[in-house]
Order: sequence, then C-alpha cells, then structure tokens
Amino acid sequence: MNMDKELITAVVYKLSEVHGITVKYRRPIGNEDNDGTLGLRYHGVDACFRIETRKQITTTVVNMMLAVRPPEQFQNLLLIAPSVTPACAGLMKSRNICYADAAGNLFLHSGPLYLHVSGKKNPKPDRRNDLMPKRQSFPANTLKLVFALLTDPDLNRKPAKALLSQNYRTMGKITGLPLGSIAGAMSALQSGGYVVTAGKGERLLLERKKLLNQWIDDYAARLRPNLVSEHFRVPSSQWWVNADIHEANGLWGGEVAGAKLTDYLSPETATIYSDDFPGEFVLTYALYKDPAGRVEVLKPFWGPIPWATHEDCVHPLLVYADLIASEIDRNVETAQRVYDRYLRQIIEPD
Repeated sequence: MNMDKELITAVVYKLSEVHGITVKYRRPIGNEDNDGTLGLRYHGVDACFRIETRKQITTTVVNMMLAVRPPEQFQNLLLIAPSVTPACAGLMKSRNICYADAAGNLFLHSGPLYLHVSGKKNPKPDRRNDLMPKRQSFPANTLKLVFALLTDPDLNRKPAKALLSQNYRTMGKITGLPLGSIAGAMSALQSGGYVVTAGKGERLLLERKKLLNQWIDDYAARLRPNLVSEHFRVPSSQWWVNADIHEANGLWGGEVAGAKLTDYLSPETATIYSDDFPGEFVLTYALYKDPAGRVEVLKPFWGPIPWATHEDCVHPLLVYADLIASEIDRNVETAQRVYDRYLRQIIEPD
C-alpha cells in the first residue's frame, strides 16, 4: 500500500471533532496489506477498520473495485482520500463502502455503528499545498501504450520477448505511436514505479492493479470521449444477435462484447469499434442517426498490434473498461466476470 501519513493525520483529526467519538490509529506492521487500522468508539459502540489511502476516489475507481473484489473484502474497510465528491459518496454509501475524507465527510458502518457526515468542503481545494497533490493523468498516447503492454500475450509468458522489453523504435513500429510519445510514456511509467529494468535489459511491469485503476479512469475521462464518432438508434435491442460485425469493418465492445464473453448480460446498448463504418451496414440493420441513440461507433486506437482483439470483440481489457465506465450496476457485475475469466491472470500473475 502507499500510506500517506499527512492524509491519515488530517482524517483522524476530523474524525476526532465528531461529538462523542474517540479515535485510535495503529500503523501497519510488517507486510500487512493495508495502511494501518483505525479503532473507533462512538457512544459506547466499538469498531475497527482497515485503512486504504487513495490519492483520488472517483465513481470509476469505486466501480472497478466492486468488479474485482468480492463483497467480503469491503467489510470493515475504510477508504480515505483528500476529498470525496457527493456522487462518489452516494455510490459508496449505497454499496456500504466506508469512507472518510480530509474535509470531514464520512460514512462508517460496522455492526451497530452507523455514522454519516456530508456537505463538508475543504477550505481551499485549489491551494498549492494540498494534503495530497492530484496525480498526473496519463496523456492519450501513454494510455495507448499501456493498453498495448497489458494486452501483450508475451507479457507474462516470455518477458524477454515482450513488447515492454523491446527498444523504443520497435515499440513504435508495433504500436504505431511516435518515438517521442514512446519515450515520454516509458519515462512516466518508470518514474511512477510501474516499470523497472531487470537483468540483461529485460523490463518488468509492476503495480498492475494500480496501473489498471489509473488506465481505466483516464481512458474513460480523456481518451474514450474523443473516439466516439456516431450514435444510432435501432428498432430492437436484440438487433445485434443476427448482426455480422465484420460487415461493419469492426469489433464489438461494451455490453454486447460483455454478453458474448460471459453469456451473462442482456445488452441494452451496443458499442462498435470501427475505423471505416460502412453505409451498407447502416441500411442492412436499419440504424438511424440519433445523438441519443443506444448504438455508438468509436474509432479504434490500438494501431497495428495483432493481439488487441478477441474473436469478434475488442480485447477483454477494453470490454472491461467500457463496462466499468458506464457506471451501471448490471455492467459492473458483468465486468467482474470479464476480469475473473480473462484479466486476472494478466493483472495478478502468479
């Protein structure tokens, strides 16, 4: 874990201001998978929480956590961050995920203990000396490179031959990214602790859960909106069942891909990644342009790399990201199945 002592101190201070509460913080010992524990007593009721500090908590981050963690892992877990937006707070409260921020907003629920404070604001949210500086978002080309690294089948199987261990010129040739973007992305990944060099020039990808977390968050906010080219409406939500996506010069993403990969979801929207969406496909399946339509067409971003697809769907990593970014409960449940079946071995290798 990445413990932030100043943030923990600020949250403990704000908690201690709540009338009737006493707080005791214990630092993590040895290799504990948390940032310490917080013991609370509130009007005679005791509770103890494991702490996880976060630089930023967004609804996308919370949905990703819900997708990859079983419910029991949230019991007596307290997420703390410099600030928590009302929308994110509402999501966590609805899922019984405890949180506290440096402004004094909190939701604590453990057994008979129930405490909820909202509406608190940091006095100067944009001051230079924030308790926790905002992390730097990945630019678009860094997001594209991270996608290529994570979807490379040799990443775990043959690390010495993986894209990650190649020189920058080879990386650029395989991904279609400019050499300068490759160099900048690799520098950011190395300084962030994601990439380290092992023996004989071989590179290793570390902190993959954290990297996936940031990639999905930045993909949804920075890259995906710029990929959307068209929206259509269709007469039936089941139109995709008989549609040949290859006629669209494309691949399924989002809910349709989630349904195909898991046999779990009944799609209400359709996402198509196509660089050359033909008019014949529009006519064949009676698609009508509509900005509010539930069929969206996006431009592919992964260049010539051959491993970015899965049969007639985009890579499961992108399916997972589409489902998480939707922030819809049924999609988050499907995303967890995609993660368990296709991604866990990538993100959590033995």
